[in-house]
Amino acid sequence: TALFHPTPKGVPTAPTSEPDLVDETASLPLTRAPTRIKVIGPCHPTLICSNIDQKKILSHSRQAEALLTAADEAPQTFKAAIGGAAKEVWAMAIDKELQSMERLRVWDVVDLDPSYRLVGTTWVFKAKKNHLGEVTEHKACLCAQGFMQTAGVDFEQTYSPTGRLNSLRTLIAYTASNNLLFHQIDVKSAFLNAPLSETVYLSLPQGAPLAWYKRLKQWLVDVGFTACILDPCVFYRGGDHSLWLYVRVDDITIFGKEVEVFKIQIAGEFEIKDIGAADLMLGVKISQDEGCVTLDQQHYTKSPIELYRSAIGSINYLSTATRPDLSFAVSSLSQFLDRPGIKHWQGFLHVLRYLNGTQDLGLTYGGEAQCGISAYSNADWGNCQATRQSITGYLSCFNQCLVIWKTRKQPTVSLSTAEAEYKSVCDLTSELLWLKQWCQESGLTLPNGPIPVHEDNQGCINTANGDSNVNGRRMKHVDIQLHFVKEAVKCRRIQPRYTPSKKMLADFLTKSVPKPVLIHALDSLGVPCLGVRGVLEIRLTNILTAQKVSNKITTRIGYAPQ
Repeated sequence: TALFHPTPKGVPTAPTSEPDLVDETASLPLTRAPTRIKVIGPCHPTLICSNIDQKKILSHSRQAEALLTAADEAPQTFKAAIGGAAKEVWAMAIDKELQSMERLRVWDVVDLDPSYRLVGTTWVFKAKKNHLGEVTEHKACLCAQGFMQTAGVDFEQTYSPTGRLNSLRTLIAYTASNNLLFHQIDVKSAFLNAPLSETVYLSLPQGAPLAWYKRLKQWLVDVGFTACILDPCVFYRGGDHSLWLYVRVDDITIFGKEVEVFKIQIAGEFEIKDIGAADLMLGVKISQDEGCVTLDQQHYTKSPIELYRSAIGSINYLSTATRPDLSFAVSSLSQFLDRPGIKHWQGFLHVLRYLNGTQDLGLTYGGEAQCGISAYSNADWGNCQATRQSITGYLSCFNQCLVIWKTRKQPTVSLSTAEAEYKSVCDLTSELLWLKQWCQESGLTLPNGPIPVHEDNQGCINTANGDSNVNGRRMKHVDIQLHFVKEAVKCRRIQPRYTPSKKMLADFLTKSVPKPVLIHALDSLGVPCLGVRGVLEIRLTNILTAQKVSNKITTRIGYAPQ
């Protein structure tokens, strides 16, 4: 089989060499119970077929790059909306938005006062889709450009709470295990129904500049200018003292010798601000010397570092929402956002190829209704060869459904495996206390007793249980974390339990694991793997410090169905 896509526009060319593919064929029995609700993460549509023309087969790198782009029916600008093939549809959406604003009395039209601080407006277009990816509604929103406001002057508070993914996943798990309904509603024009405590003065929305252009053009024609046919924003007036005008909405650039004469002339018709010699226009820096003008956009140059950051950001949401199998790979690649190299870009493309083969992989919820909360904690001691910082990995299940998981590098160096594991348990304990309080506040039924925390390090467990004779010298410097976990154990909020490493479900969050271990863990956590074609392995090499310390990381990130 072969995957093929049109070559995407705007995607940077990536190296063509590929990491090694390691094949492991062992397997563990899958133990996941029957499912009820399936949550699928975002994916890019693909076309798989056989017996195709060899000329249409793209390289692995091109296939991976194709996944960076997705068809988007929504225009990005007002001009694209009213000038595109679907201009009638978007015109109706714009009209609908304006009618809603008038009906809800969102604004009052007032005369402009010099003391007013005007805030600009912009149109945002969105093609809303259903779960099948079909467009169901074309929506246009008129938005104020809040970046033009000043905190403490134009507004006081902007914070608005948003729901956590942990809460959403817990509610879905509770719904699935109790056979409850699971519906959605959408409040139309929600923001328009809320009155503002501040007075905000908005400039006219896009579309209004047309009236201004007609007014300006009429005056320029009256004083002897002619609009160019090929570019109607360029005006020319011949004669002994020729002048050219470049009009950009309300900004006019004047070219010629008698510039000051025209300034006086236009000031008699419109109120203007004389900026003087042009030095910045449309984001272009202008340097004028006698007989020489230099244009540059140094501040707009997009570096490869920004491209890499954008690429990692595109898959980060997957790893935090529905794809725990990506957590370790994304965490590893995110360590090189400041100074990425070729190997890191190759690693990102490798992740995309894995995603291409596992697009239907997602969380599956359903199980017993009264299992409560359980958790697994793990750490990889001294994982980073440059800093010897350890990796924390933990997860939590509600009614046997995965709702919380985390992979991150520990901020401090640990002196022992037990210390690294203990720091991971401390982070997990904070999450568990929040989850338990949230469930109680939300009215979700929980069994009595402490939350079991599965850990594969005996020294960590003994320290948490208060055995001062174990690892006393190695753990006494972990003061606050030590007492925080001990207090949680003493108050019967959590209960550390020893679990052998072979049964540690959080192992894949901290390190490279063999294929059967990952399959068994994902299947037990409600992320079933239906087929396997190998282990994807990334070897990341980068210069981390000024002393050119070489850091090599090997990351097995997952498997793709056959």
